[in-house]
Amino acid sequence: MGGLLYRAPRQGEREFVSHAILSLEGGTEFGDLEGGPFEFVLCSGLPGSDSQIVIATRSDLWPGAELELALTDEDLPSARVSGRVLLEGGAPWPNAPLALSSVGDELMSYVRTTTDEAARFSIGPLPAGRYALRLGADALAPPVAEFDLARGQGLELGELQSRD
Repeated sequence: MGGLLYRAPRQGEREFVSHAILSLEGGTEFGDLEGGPFEFVLCSGLPGSDSQIVIATRSDLWPGAELELALTDEDLPSARVSGRVLLEGGAPWPNAPLALSSVGDELMSYVRTTTDEAARFSIGPLPAGRYALRLGADALAPPVAEFDLARGQGLELGELQSRD
């Protein structure tokens, strides 16, 4: 897991400040932080990686503050979405690029992956929430599916048709 730290400037926009990988004991330190307040975001990835799933956030932290997050199984992502991708003519699309992102969250969760050789995909574990799934490499393409996931839910989207 990785930890992210954001600064919340007065204008209300978040500015990335620092990130750190948690130790095996689950601890980390951020040095050289000035100003504040800060928001700590615990996620299962770091910026620029193929996935970043937000697990927990804590706000209004100041330099020198100590933060302890006690997570239970109920706090951890447990939903999953799966399906199969077909080309426009109906043939399977193996290794099709997919982009899944949360919808309406200030702190976006996202996953970039590909289908397997049989054109199937399974993405998870994910936190509960609303998601958009896009096919192809264009991150601005319209989603082929938008859906809500509940905690622990396994959602099968069936066959998704490429619009290319």
